[in-house]
Amino acid sequence: MISGIWLPLVTPFKQGTVDVPALQNLVHYYAGTGISGFVALGTTGESALLSHAERITVLETIFGAVPTGMPVYIGISGMSTTEMCEAIQTYRAFQPTGYLVPAPAYIRPDQEGLIWHFATIADVAKKPIILYDVPLRSGVALAPETVETLLYQHDIVAIKACVPSSFTAFGALPLSMLCGTDAALIECLQCGGSGGILASAHIFPEALVAIDRDMRGAIDRTAACGRGRRRNEASLDFDALTPTLRLLFSTTNPTAIKACLALAGLAGIETRAPLATASDKLIDQLSRALSSTPSALRRMPLSILE
Repeated sequence: MISGIWLPLVTPFKQGTVDVPALQNLVHYYAGTGISGFVALGTTGESALLSHAERITVLETIFGAVPTGMPVYIGISGMSTTEMCEAIQTYRAFQPTGYLVPAPAYIRPDQEGLIWHFATIADVAKKPIILYDVPLRSGVALAPETVETLLYQHDIVAIKACVPSSFTAFGALPLSMLCGTDAALIECLQCGGSGGILASAHIFPEALVAIDRDMRGAIDRTAACGRGRRRNEASLDFDALTPTLRLLFSTTNPTAIKACLALAGLAGIETRAPLATASDKLIDQLSRALSSTPSALRRMPLSILE
């Protein structure tokens, strides 16, 4: 089972280029927060806006900084299955734990085409695959029957589920379901989810790790007594994060995430065009929201806000 909170790392920039020291520091910092692992070159990492050389730089930096034994999945994206397979062949040298794979962007294949797409990539990868169901970006949703078909033929270990209405169906399948919509984490866990790949773990790593652990422990019928109390506490803690979560995704990801990292002094605020840098208004709103979050839930170094 793939479980826990996974961090889809941002790609920090400095004057238009990948900020390697900042990325190294992020890996070192978050590796000690209790997260289960990293996802490199995901949506939050602005991978679609990176050149091939920059993607290699990002991977060299992450794999060079990550502690031995800590899992790293690499995000694979593109409009062509062939292009995505070629990327896997290049990334194979980094010996990732596996790959996070969405449907091809813009093409919108039917379910038969999706089966071919994921099966082809899995055959090339020869590594565990996390399916990425993100119709907002790919334009097509994975049907539960499609996922089930793939499960019995390929090394599909999990699905990153971003549509709450699909949680119940995916949660009934014999694979791990990881939440991909930060504000829906509790709902996903209640439907059988085993964790999440959450950009907001940049801001609340320890809190989300604890909420996930306590919520799943409370749901598990074999857990010790007191699970009702843990479930209530986890829900209340998550509610306390909700105002900030809304702000984090009030604009295109990772604009607000990077603004928070800049407030914390962990990385620069810079995004890559056409993504806009956070406005002064959003920065002020984020600063206020973070300051009002109970300190026990925001363990990142926000001394600038104190």
